[in-house]
Amino acid sequence: MTAAADQVKTLAYQHYGQSCGYLPDSSPTAVDKLNVRTGQYYLWTPGHFYARVDSNGEIEDPVVKDLITWFAGTAEAPFDITSTIIGTGDIPVCAMRANREGTLGAISSYAPERPCGCLFQYATEGDTDCDSCSDDDDCDEANPKCNYGFCEAY
Repeated sequence: MTAAADQVKTLAYQHYGQSCGYLPDSSPTAVDKLNVRTGQYYLWTPGHFYARVDSNGEIEDPVVKDLITWFAGTAEAPFDITSTIIGTGDIPVCAMRANREGTLGAISSYAPERPCGCLFQYATEGDTDCDSCSDDDDCDEANPKCNYGFCEAY
């Protein structure tokens, strides 16, 4: 939460076809971005990165390629990029349960390869309903995978 967050009033937004308006968070006092992460709050877009590519569509600069793949979650970063993204007030791809085509295209369900919804909730809210873990053996049948220190469904 930013220092000026208590001075800004966030309004609910009701998009065409929705039966009610949604805040970006689950409540006026929460900072969990739950309605963004599930696609209910329409006014969001995935991050966009631009890079020079070769004739095969591959990013030319290896440093830029590393950065983009780290943010996209398609390559392992040499530092905790997930917590870095959360710490800057953004939502990492692994915490999303919705995706969209382009900037304001159709929203669809999304299942990240290694979800971090519990970590995101813990980092933003200071608490989570998820059990903590150090490996899969610490988790139960309902949430059998240990991801980022918390038991998740997969």
